[in-house]
Amino acid sequence: MLSEHGLLGIAAIVVLMGIAVRTFLRAHGAGGKALALSLMAWSLLYMGVNAMRLAVPSFTFGLACATVLAEKRVVRRARRIVQLDNGVMGADVVDLEEDPRPALPTV
Repeated sequence: MLSEHGLLGIAAIVVLMGIAVRTFLRAHGAGGKALALSLMAWSLLYMGVNAMRLAVPSFTFGLACATVLAEKRVVRRARRIVQLDNGVMGADVVDLEEDPRPALPTV
């Protein structure tokens, strides 16, 4: 990149390295950091040898920058009317079953 583009190539390399460092620092947990680092390392090493002749290294680089969040499960609650021992009507909070759908990751 440097021999083909000169100063703009240096700027592009600095930007790619900056994005890689920022992505690694923002990754959550050890698994997220390992995944981001491995995808970044593979794509940067591939670009170092073969440039961007294929779309795979740029796609992998972008995939490493994606943040995957797990959707929180919601417990639904319902109120039911109950009659207390002294004859007064009151409300009781009852937990319904959890949402049977599995929590899917959202991007």
